[in-house]
Order: sequence, then structure tokens, then C-alpha cells
Amino acid sequence: MRRSSETGFQGFRRPFPFSALLLHHTAKERKPVSMFIKNSTQNIPASSFP
Repeated sequence: MRRSSETGFQGFRRPFPFSALLLHHTAKERKPVSMFIKNSTQNIPASSFP
């Protein structure tokens, strides 16, 4: 949970619409999203995501 303060949803190091991408994918399926997130952002634990 400490990492969330360092790197938040909109405070990512790479400037790209992550929130929009997340919403777009979560609408279809959640499991692939968590896998994608885990692969693209290894700094943040998957548990921090809904």
C-alpha cells in the first residue's frame, strides 16, 4: 500500500491514458486486465487493483 503513494493511477511514470485503458478493458474482462497490469507494472502489487 505504500507504493500507491509513490505511483498512483494517474501518477504513472509513463504518460499514457491508463485509467481509460483500464476502464475499457475492465468492462469486458477483469482477469486479463490484472495480468496485463501485473506484467506492465511490476512495481505495484495486483492486490492494489480492484
